[in-house]
Amino acid sequence: MPHRRLTLPVIAASFVLVGVMTTLTGVLLPYLIRHYAMPPATTAWLFPAQFCCSATGVITSGIILRRFGFRVALGLGYALLASGAALFALATWPAILAGVCLYGIGIGTLNPSSNLAMGTLSRRGPVMVNVLNFCWGTGAVGGPMILPALLARYGAGAIAFLLAPLMGAACLGTILVSPHGSVASQPGTAKDGIGKALLSGTMLLFYVGTETTIAGWMPLYGMRALGANTFQTGLTLSVVWGALLTGRAAAPFLVSRVGIDRMLRSSLVLLAAGIGTIAAIHTLPGLMAGCAISGLGLATIFPNVVAAYTSSGGRNVSVVFLMASIGGATLPWLAGRIVGATGYPLAALIPAASATLVLAGLWAVLRRRLAQAV
Repeated sequence: MPHRRLTLPVIAASFVLVGVMTTLTGVLLPYLIRHYAMPPATTAWLFPAQFCCSATGVITSGIILRRFGFRVALGLGYALLASGAALFALATWPAILAGVCLYGIGIGTLNPSSNLAMGTLSRRGPVMVNVLNFCWGTGAVGGPMILPALLARYGAGAIAFLLAPLMGAACLGTILVSPHGSVASQPGTAKDGIGKALLSGTMLLFYVGTETTIAGWMPLYGMRALGANTFQTGLTLSVVWGALLTGRAAAPFLVSRVGIDRMLRSSLVLLAAGIGTIAAIHTLPGLMAGCAISGLGLATIFPNVVAAYTSSGGRNVSVVFLMASIGGATLPWLAGRIVGATGYPLAALIPAASATLVLAGLWAVLRRRLAQAV
């Protein structure tokens, strides 16, 4: 049928909006602090709100996929994104927080559902998963470049009137083109399978926490300590995601030459160098350079850990994504508490730097468990 040829393109194009909404928290932080005079310790609750609700979405996505299939899972996910964005029209802190919770559930539902759809509905599964994550990156880069100016000019209602209709269209589009039927669960070995899932998930926990901490708190550091204006604040966030997008575009070509192990070790070195640059050079150019280096370091960690896990026969994808959500809820929140206690936004790098060291240790263990796959 003709619509079958549209399934993967529509799912991939719609996933751009997931990238926009995933990075929206980093855009909201400076806006809420500047226009609502809210302390960092309060706005830090946006991170656990989004990512705890995202964990709920991850858990329910597995049930929905098994019972109802891709059509319901994807349609529901985008409906939740649209509903969360629509609440921003009220332009109050409780409404914004509730909106973040709603679209957080949507993100959690869409991440495993979309990745599984792209990986299983095509004979070129790994290639299509990379395409999907590239689309996510375009939204993650474009959102922080466009939304800060719109928020400054039109307020929180801009999120509702700009993004909610687009997500409604994505909801309708994915419902129309997605296949009917439930998604069969795949068996795996219990003990070894869970062990690999927990190791991979723990690594993604610290990865997502580090990524969200840098993207969420470094714009505030630029605004508070370095005098960044609205455009420069948004640009800081876009530099992180732009570098990440660039790295993910190059990763499929590089990994075929150097392998997953060398790629991941090089990524961790780059991440540490980027954090060190931000900490050592207290200027806007230094911040931009450090964010760019950090973004390049972050770029290949997520797809390569997932690729190593799935290629080794791992099937507990929900466990892996659930643990990734926990990282996004905890590390940025901890960074916010540290910033609130010290009054210095650069202190948010403490959890990120610590997590980078943990990531290096985890990969040393995980690569031995997955040696046959990598």
